[in-house]
Amino acid sequence: MPTISELVTDALMELGATSPGMTVPGHTQVLGLNRINRILDTWNAERPAAYRDTFTNYTLTANLQPHTIGPSNATWSATVRPVSITGANLVLNTTTPSTHVPINLRNAQWWLKQRVPGTTTTIPLDLYYEPSWPNGSVYLWPVPTVAYEVQLRTRQLLASVALGDTFALPPGYQEALTLTLAESMAPSVSQVVSPQTAMRAAEARAAIFSNNSVPRQIQTQDAGMPRAGDHGTQSNWNYDVGEGD
Repeated sequence: MPTISELVTDALMELGATSPGMTVPGHTQVLGLNRINRILDTWNAERPAAYRDTFTNYTLTANLQPHTIGPSNATWSATVRPVSITGANLVLNTTTPSTHVPINLRNAQWWLKQRVPGTTTTIPLDLYYEPSWPNGSVYLWPVPTVAYEVQLRTRQLLASVALGDTFALPPGYQEALTLTLAESMAPSVSQVVSPQTAMRAAEARAAIFSNNSVPRQIQTQDAGMPRAGDHGTQSNWNYDVGEGD
């Protein structure tokens, strides 16, 4: 696999800004590195750019609301706070083997409707995640009174890189990143992106994004969605949480 420095050179060659055997100036290499990390940061905000989910267990603190997660003195330490939480289980680790109890994921609309958010229980049923910064806040309802573990499923973020690092991402990412970098660097090196390069870049991004796309789960009438009126529709139905306003 190429180094990040070689990837920058490939992007410049794509633009015609350098040729084989030529040495790319150090300041241009640094420019390319900065642009790569900006691209990766942007992709981290897009769900289709994430090629895998991670499952991590955290220990609850009894009677604490919310639990924070992230790098800044959080309840649960993480290098970066999750962009989103896509699944959660309560882990009853007092038995052998341990038992996983699914926790419902809720949104801000659902959390706002809770009349007694401070209700307590040994087994929380629902989770609302607020992705504040630099830490995220995890609200469990009812508030847990036992220090069980909770398992969270979050998307794997793309790490920032250095020039000497070896490129290490799944198939398709090298082409997508190289061509996207070429598009990003073109104005700074006084080059114009050709229509062919732009088309290949779009196709390369589409290839990795479509491969990572996850079908959205919704609730339908067959799953118990309430009917309203003669036409069986409800305009205020929230498909994400399976509730009306």
